[in-house]
Amino acid sequence: YLNTKKITVNEVLFTEINNSWLKNLNLTKKNLDYIDLENIPFKIDYIHQMMPIIFGNDQIKCESNEVFIGLDIFGSIFYLLSGYEESQVDVRDKHNRFIAKNSFLSKNKILLRPIVNEYIELLNSIFVFVFPEYEKKTVKNYEKIISSDVDQPYNPDIRNLKGLVKGIVKSLIKKKCEDTPLNLILNYISYKFGVIYNDRDYNNFHWMLEKNSKHSNKLIFFFLVNKVRHKFDGFYSMNEKPIKMLINKLEKFGHRFGVHFSYDTYKNLKKLSEEFNISKNTLPNFSAIGRQHYLRWCSISTPRLLEKIGLKEDYTLGFSDHVGFRAGTCFRFKLYDLQSRRTLNLYETPLAAMDVSLFSEQYMNIQSKKEIIDLLDQIEKECKHYNGTFSVVWHNNQLNHKDHRMIFEHLIS
Repeated sequence: YLNTKKITVNEVLFTEINNSWLKNLNLTKKNLDYIDLENIPFKIDYIHQMMPIIFGNDQIKCESNEVFIGLDIFGSIFYLLSGYEESQVDVRDKHNRFIAKNSFLSKNKILLRPIVNEYIELLNSIFVFVFPEYEKKTVKNYEKIISSDVDQPYNPDIRNLKGLVKGIVKSLIKKKCEDTPLNLILNYISYKFGVIYNDRDYNNFHWMLEKNSKHSNKLIFFFLVNKVRHKFDGFYSMNEKPIKMLINKLEKFGHRFGVHFSYDTYKNLKKLSEEFNISKNTLPNFSAIGRQHYLRWCSISTPRLLEKIGLKEDYTLGFSDHVGFRAGTCFRFKLYDLQSRRTLNLYETPLAAMDVSLFSEQYMNIQSKKEIIDLLDQIEKECKHYNGTFSVVWHNNQLNHKDHRMIFEHLIS
């Protein structure tokens, strides 16, 4: 209410779950209904004419002093930002991850749309309609964040004799092997003296720095710092001379650093705390930011544990198997503790795209360079429209092919 004018928004989700919080309920429709934005009596700036209804209905009643909207805007936004759906679906992949293909966003083909931002735009338009004196304010500018998870800083085959033999055999058998036997032997010897001679994965860091410097971009590099490694974790140590040299070079170029929490940490407070403390002592200008390895995430446990150790901002929330808006938004937002039902003092910068999601055979398996670029451009367009953040992760060891380098150069331009 304001000066006898009124906006009424339907409430559906909270009414339904208030007395059955986190109980396994089938909350979303299999096939969503839509609001045709061409038929509403007020102006709205949109990309997509048909707006999905997660909760509520398509009823919109407008009078000069009052608007009723049947769409449950606030409940739908909460459902997406809090990851509530992930607490309701038991199906996980082999890494115990909630993946895109099991999400209602993917099933309804709206994963590539920041639905939360669309709902906020609708609410803003209603305010302007009811209160003409209301001025919509731009709270932030569009931002592109390119980051790199340092999982494989160099070819692991050069670390020991067993790896060297395996690498040589692999290079002789595989047609598309990325290393020659001679190069492996030279790197094996030089590594013993704390130097990496001519390793493609390691050299890619220098290439990334060179290309980003041309555009004055600052990247974020997330390093695995754990001392006890799971088989899915990286193999390197933060105490190695080549890693120390790499970090010094990245720092000189003005790039940022974050902790890449290891594979087994996402529900383990002790391990999270240990790695966070190591990061404070080993990463230059560490600003308490992090991302989970393999994008492992539990919407009930992980946010609460990350806040508890003192992390200030997380960069994990994206799907491993598909690009898009897992949390339904391109805005940075505060995470929520579903157990204690409170907003956390921890921000999330949602991840819109990951390199391997696009071209890995086990994920989207897109082999066309043009198709990948068009898809990234489509997602970036959505982020720009709402003055949001386009966050992308690209691994250094995924820049060994000409097409991948061309995609990366397009991305940072």
